[in-house]
Amino acid sequence: MRNQSLRFATFLALTTALISGTSNFLTKIAVMALKDPVLYTTLKNSIVALLLIGIVILARRAGEIRWLSGAQWTRLVLIGAIGGSIPFALYFTGLAQTTAINAGLIHKTLFVWVMILAIPFLKERVSAWQLVGIAMIFAANFFIGGFKGFRFNAG
Repeated sequence: MRNQSLRFATFLALTTALISGTSNFLTKIAVMALKDPVLYTTLKNSIVALLLIGIVILARRAGEIRWLSGAQWTRLVLIGAIGGSIPFALYFTGLAQTTAINAGLIHKTLFVWVMILAIPFLKERVSAWQLVGIAMIFAANFFIGGFKGFRFNAG
């Protein structure tokens, strides 16, 4: 059983890496095809909303939505805007202005920016081991091929 769990976990990790590795390039193509990153974000989020509504209806849970209070609806809208709409509109706007390689490298360093902002805003403490881990991730990029395609630009 343990061996089967390890295989499944490896499959999930490789699938995640495949999706993550190709998403910036495919999204770059889609954003450039539509020419408007905010329109792309709106369409993407609308499709997700329709899928979620369909799931709620198929699961016969639509009645539960009627019982949500105004405050709960407000929270749901804020979660959608702050967690899904605004960040993706900003990301896709940047992606439209830069290369997929730049966007991918910046996106994959998100944990660094979260750590940097968590120190002053959340009073987080960063251990020496965490800094070693971050340094190792950046060093791995140089062993794999470096930052050859990366350029500082508007995106």
